[in-house]
Amino acid sequence: MSDTLSGTVSALRRAAENLADAGNRLRAVDPGAETFGAGGPGQLGELGRDLYRQWQRALDARGREAAAHSARLHDDADAVSTAAGGYRDVDDTAQRQQPEVM
Repeated sequence: MSDTLSGTVSALRRAAENLADAGNRLRAVDPGAETFGAGGPGQLGELGRDLYRQWQRALDARGREAAAHSARLHDDADAVSTAAGGYRDVDDTAQRQQPEVM
């Protein structure tokens, strides 16, 4: 069982790192305000600037969410690792107390 749990811990940690990396890359996406027409005249330019700010806020929020989920996955990996240690301790104790059964 500990091999299975160890694999689970590794998979959770990899997923957490991948998610954190994706969040960081997402926050780095910046096509520039001009892509949204922010340099345009009048109300169209203002609309472009508003759209660009909304784009930035949305990507920043998704990046923060990815970081939060990554932290949760690390916490889950720690919990599974602790549980696996408990199972190992129980197995070791059982084997010492009843070696003929193991």
